[in-house]
Amino acid sequence: MSGKIFYILLCCAFAFSMHAAQILNGSFELPEKSRKSQGVVLRLAENWDFILQAGSDKTGAEMTDDAHSGKKAARLFTKVEKAFVGAYQTLDCEPDTTLTAYAWMKGGKQGCKAYFRIFFIDKNGQKDKKYLMPGWNVKDSWTLCEYKFQIPPHASKIYFGIETLGNRIPDAELIVDDVMMQEESAPVLANGLVRAEIDPLFGGCIRSLETLVNGKKIQWTLPRSMNATGGLALEIIPMQRVPGAFANKKYELSVLEPKRKILVSHLETDGKLAGLQVNKIFTLDKDSLKINVDLEFVNTGAETISTSCRIQNILVGSDGFFTSPTRDWLQAFHKTAESTKTTNALNSNNLQSGWLAKTTPDAAAVFAFHLPHVTSAYSWISEPIDTVEWYYSDLKLTPKESWKTSYSINTAPSGNPVFAFDGKAVWGVDSLDLNAAKTFTVAAVENISQKYTVNSKDTALKLKAGETATTALDSPAVHCSSENYSAVYGAKYNYKTEFIKGIKLPAPKKISLTPRFDHFFPFMFNDVALAWRESTGVSGAANQFIRNAESAMRECAANHFNLIMMGRIIQKTILSKANLEDGRNLFGELAVKYDLSLVSSTLLFGKNDINVEKFRPILRERLDFFYHPDHLNFIKKYDRQYKAIFTADETTGQNIPCMLEAHEALAKRIPVELPIYPYLNIHTRVYIPYAPVFFGDWYPVNRKSYGGRNPWSVERVVAETVAQAKEVPVHIILQCFGSFQKGYAFPTPAEYRMMCHLACANGVKGIDSHEVNNRGLSWRYNYGYHYAARGNAGELTPLWFALGECAREITAIGPQLIPASPCAVPAWLKLESPRYRSANGYYDGPQVKFYTLDRKDGVLFAVAVNHSEKNAASLPVTFAPPNRESIYSLTKMAPADGRYRIELKPGDAEYFVIGKESEVRSAANEVALERFNRAKVVFRIAADRAAGNGVDMTPAFQLENEAVAAAAKKNGQEARKKIAEAGTVMNELIAASDYGRFNAEWNKVRTALSDVSFLFLTHFDLVIPPHLRAKTARYAKWNNTDDPKMQKLVDDVADCWTEYWQIENQIVNGKLSSERTKADLLMKKAFAASKAATEYLKANAHKIVVDDPYAE
Repeated sequence: MSGKIFYILLCCAFAFSMHAAQILNGSFELPEKSRKSQGVVLRLAENWDFILQAGSDKTGAEMTDDAHSGKKAARLFTKVEKAFVGAYQTLDCEPDTTLTAYAWMKGGKQGCKAYFRIFFIDKNGQKDKKYLMPGWNVKDSWTLCEYKFQIPPHASKIYFGIETLGNRIPDAELIVDDVMMQEESAPVLANGLVRAEIDPLFGGCIRSLETLVNGKKIQWTLPRSMNATGGLALEIIPMQRVPGAFANKKYELSVLEPKRKILVSHLETDGKLAGLQVNKIFTLDKDSLKINVDLEFVNTGAETISTSCRIQNILVGSDGFFTSPTRDWLQAFHKTAESTKTTNALNSNNLQSGWLAKTTPDAAAVFAFHLPHVTSAYSWISEPIDTVEWYYSDLKLTPKESWKTSYSINTAPSGNPVFAFDGKAVWGVDSLDLNAAKTFTVAAVENISQKYTVNSKDTALKLKAGETATTALDSPAVHCSSENYSAVYGAKYNYKTEFIKGIKLPAPKKISLTPRFDHFFPFMFNDVALAWRESTGVSGAANQFIRNAESAMRECAANHFNLIMMGRIIQKTILSKANLEDGRNLFGELAVKYDLSLVSSTLLFGKNDINVEKFRPILRERLDFFYHPDHLNFIKKYDRQYKAIFTADETTGQNIPCMLEAHEALAKRIPVELPIYPYLNIHTRVYIPYAPVFFGDWYPVNRKSYGGRNPWSVERVVAETVAQAKEVPVHIILQCFGSFQKGYAFPTPAEYRMMCHLACANGVKGIDSHEVNNRGLSWRYNYGYHYAARGNAGELTPLWFALGECAREITAIGPQLIPASPCAVPAWLKLESPRYRSANGYYDGPQVKFYTLDRKDGVLFAVAVNHSEKNAASLPVTFAPPNRESIYSLTKMAPADGRYRIELKPGDAEYFVIGKESEVRSAANEVALERFNRAKVVFRIAADRAAGNGVDMTPAFQLENEAVAAAAKKNGQEARKKIAEAGTVMNELIAASDYGRFNAEWNKVRTALSDVSFLFLTHFDLVIPPHLRAKTARYAKWNNTDDPKMQKLVDDVADCWTEYWQIENQIVNGKLSSERTKADLLMKKAFAASKAATEYLKANAHKIVVDDPYAE
């Protein structure tokens, strides 16, 4: 960035005197030496004016020896009734301080009325019309009179007087001595940029927050009272109740540093929260528009306290923009008189960064918090007030235990809607219209001096708090980074604005559930969006999709998945090419062969479909495109495999009317009855009354600067959703993908296991894992997620194998959980677990924790989940059911006696069924049958491959037949046993064969190519430098012209993948013998190519920042 591209604007500041108020010559010991009396104004003592307000014929003033201390005092007297005389002094003062005026006074023998009169004077010398006037009746003995008052923020001087008036005696006298003014700090934070008043009477909140922007005062909140809502930084405890136990309580207040630091504290003494103390420290630095709030909860009692908390901030209800940074888009709401007619509540549940903002035409308020401590955020929008609120994770404090967090309230002189906040400055764009943004603004909330990079151009920026800098954009998109922060905005960077727009929702319709999910717990995978020679070994788009789907269906079935979500392969140009004779279809036949269920995924409506009338012609076109005759015939032919149809991707509440229109039309078009519903974000719960299944995604494993890794959050979001959904089944989409360097991280196997088991333990009835198969080939082409469990070319990662472990357990045990609902863990289920605290602070609790679900027939399911993503667990558990019910481990498929030891890998779980012996035996048998069903598929895939290539599988097939016979008799335990024996015999037969010896080496090719392909992703800046990536068209192949050697190494690996699939497809079809020579040559070639690329990447790693997708 060359030249002066930032234009700096100054924010006006408060101006005030910094002088403390001080009475001079309060003892009247110093006589006046220079000033002369004029008329009714007598100058009898230095610094004092004695004014005979009623005239010299009715009043008088003089010095007297009748002193309280020292030698002199002042005497004021009257000569007629109700006459008025006083002594006055003008003092410098400092705004927002509290003063106490003291004076020793006595009257004559009949007593006297005495008053202080206090005027405030602004910096222009203008005296307030209103004044303070406390009074006393003083006797004929010395009395100390005192009065405490607060200096308003505009005052620079005080006009202070002591008077007597209104006496009903003609000869009243007032003697005054030892007058003084003592200053104490007011409950105010002020620094010339910000002024905040703290109210100890109502929740220790900020009752007033005022800034002055370009000469205009902005008041951000309203005073709080018993009858009026207002204030910032309020604790709502528990969070479901307003105002809760604290928000309207009196807090003790201490000024730790005048104008800079204030402590408020409240100790609850009654009820369930007795012993809970809240400590809150407000801090305002000298040159800052940021108020830091350090919040602490302390259990001072003798019992454990469990509660919850949200922070509530009440804002003046002005129009403006509310923005919050979710992981996928910038959520925005434009508040106007019209928009509040249909929308009054905003939810932000998938935050990427810890801030929320409201921007008015003149300024912005940004509330920043520690994201690992926060679960969700909320705003109430109305004409008189708005709120900005966030919810903390539930609190559980043992005696003497404390919990701390912090947040800040930031105001900035910029009317541009906020899209990022780096802790020091607010970043905004002049328009949230993706095609209209013209300027980018940095508004400093504290002094900054650092480099900023905006759209690849650098500048050194030095701003004082309250200053802004603006630069013109060369495109309606922003990529900005400072020293410790980076953010993007705009379609170019795939970070867009999603505006919340209110509509009137139709009445919910009662949707009858079909039995298609009875006794079936889906564990699904996806087809791909694109396929290439490297991922199939063949040419031609349709052929590539067919071969890719064929291998994915086979390998996912072998990895215990039981359902495929089809998106691309049901489109006409592909599905028709997979048709076989007699009306059959390859994909359908593979589903039958591998016992896979089917779901069609079609995007019938989107986020922009709001108006039903405008949507209808668009819907007709989409229905014709997606539901062509081949697709409809496919659904009818494979009706027994079909489970549902998905219709949209992460739409919002405003799309519900169009969804209902689409679903009604689709139900009439398809030949069989199927559940029809969209897949959503899991917090879009407004859909629950309209869907037969609520299907929501939750992706909580993120890069550190995007919220961090929080697999534990699955428990909370699932529990909340299940509780709200009630009878509507909840299915969840879990994360098994990651992005490069920013945004989403890549889950570890332990994190995925934990997410999966926490979801099941809290009541989900189905699991999808987003991007099991990568939609693109991101190390080779400009498309796809950077990391995925299984790459488009079949690259296998550790996460792939973790998915298989979970699928094996969940497809077998899950059907037992479908009729069960989450319930309280019974007291007799005792587990002594060590405490585990994650390094990032997202989890702090028992390492292993039980969850329970019960069925209406009284059967109880218990799930023990290891919450450590790092450490294994080996713990004793005591089962002591009151009626001596039977207990069985559905994980180990063995009885569990009263004293039992749980052995869990990081993130793993063990499932138990508890009930009457007959019920437990029945559940165990049904799980055994499910295990047999999937194990049979796994066995057949491996056995058929070996048999087709010359291995005599007769003994293994005989055992398989015995297993099938046992299953037909519903003898699950015997069927499971026999199919396991069949697998053992099969492996022995394969190991002893020439095919087996070859296959062991052949599998190493897949491993080597997978490993080096993963290194391409972590060393991506070597594979294709950033500046070349920016020039490469979407879907195009990368071409590293900067480093031809690197490009050659990538090409060699890509060629190996192509040859691998050409040969693998033949081996699957029993043609190893004809491909053996090619296979042997490829093994040498693949090992050499993988080694050469690995060595080159590692030798040049120092030139780049190697990406670690597993880093915190």
